[in-house]
Amino acid sequence: MALLAYLSFIFFSIFLHNPTTAQRCPTSCPGSELELKFPFGRNPNGNQNGSCSYPGFGLSCSRATGEPILKLPESGEFSVRYIDYEAQQIWIDDPDSCLPKRMLENFNLSGTPFGTEFWYTLTFFNCSTSDVTQKGLRSISCLSDSNYSVLVSTMISTVDSAESLPSTCQAIKAVTIPFVLDGIRLDWNEPNCRSCVERRGDCGFTDRNSLETGCFNLPSQ
Repeated sequence: MALLAYLSFIFFSIFLHNPTTAQRCPTSCPGSELELKFPFGRNPNGNQNGSCSYPGFGLSCSRATGEPILKLPESGEFSVRYIDYEAQQIWIDDPDSCLPKRMLENFNLSGTPFGTEFWYTLTFFNCSTSDVTQKGLRSISCLSDSNYSVLVSTMISTVDSAESLPSTCQAIKAVTIPFVLDGIRLDWNEPNCRSCVERRGDCGFTDRNSLETGCFNLPSQ
C-alpha cells in the first residue's frame, strides 16, 4: 500500500511539472522600457542558454540600474541599448559609460551568435595633457586625467600633417572593433526570424526539445 502511494506521488509530481507546460518568461527589465522578445529572454542568473531564450541570447537585469545585460563569454557584461528584431541587430554599451576602455581590454565575439559586417582598426595613444590641450585635440575623458590624455586615431602611426598628434604621444595599443554609433552594433543570422517579424508574428520555439523555430500568432489580415 505504501508503494502504491509513493508511485501515485511520483506520477502527480511529474504531471504537475510537465516540461511541455507553457512557461511564462519576463519580457522586460525593471529599469528599461526595452521589450525583450525571442530570441532574447531573461534567464535565471543571466544564463546564456536558459529556457527563456535561444542559446546565446540570454539576458539578465543589472542590479544597479535594472537595465538589460548581455554577457559575452570572452568580453564580459554589456548593457543593451536597443534591439531591432526585424533587422536582427543589437546595440550594446559599457554599463560604466567607458566603452573605449572595454575596447582596450580586447573585445572578442568568440563563443557568441553575434557578428558584424564592418570592423575598424583604431590605435590608442597616451599623450601629455598639456600638449593635447595646446593642439586642441579631443581626448577620451574616462581614460584621461590632468597629467595624461588618451587619444584614439584610425592612424597606425602619426603622420606629417596639420592634424598630427604631438610628438610626445606614445602608442598604447591597436585594436579592431565593430561598428560603433551610440554603442556597438552587432548582428545575428540564427535564428532567422526576419520574415515572421515582418508579418507581425511571434517567433519562437516549435518544440522545447529542439532548436526548431516557427512563427505564431500571425494577424488575420
